[in-house]
Amino acid sequence: MGQVGALGVRVALDDFGSGYASLNYLRESPFHEIKIDRTYVADDSLQAYAILDSVTQLSHALGARGTAEGVETEDQLERVRVIGCDKAQGFLLGRPMPGADVRDYLEQASAPNITRHRSRIRTGAFRTMTQPIRQNKLSCVFR
Repeated sequence: MGQVGALGVRVALDDFGSGYASLNYLRESPFHEIKIDRTYVADDSLQAYAILDSVTQLSHALGARGTAEGVETEDQLERVRVIGCDKAQGFLLGRPMPGADVRDYLEQASAPNITRHRSRIRTGAFRTMTQPIRQNKLSCVFR
């Protein structure tokens, strides 16, 4: 993995929190991004919130980005933003499509226009920025 990383390849651990994605993977491999399984985003229980929050904090402690998968509603997007996820992905932000269709999709007025971004202050507090660092209609990146 180290040699691959030296080539500039970034590695993401997908569906963390389900199946075989265990803590051993985090200890043994240098991941750049930890993608938190959609089941924790869809579930609005206190337990799911605690897991989503903990995995996000763990991602940051390991120097990786935390990405919330399966964001389908504005409430879910707001919840993962408040928790501190670095990125969100899901049907709210865009559906899978052939690469050739992306440009047309981005030009449509109905495409989502995500502008909510955050900046981390060293104290651990967050502030909402009035200007987005990066705006993307297919994913939501919080800074």
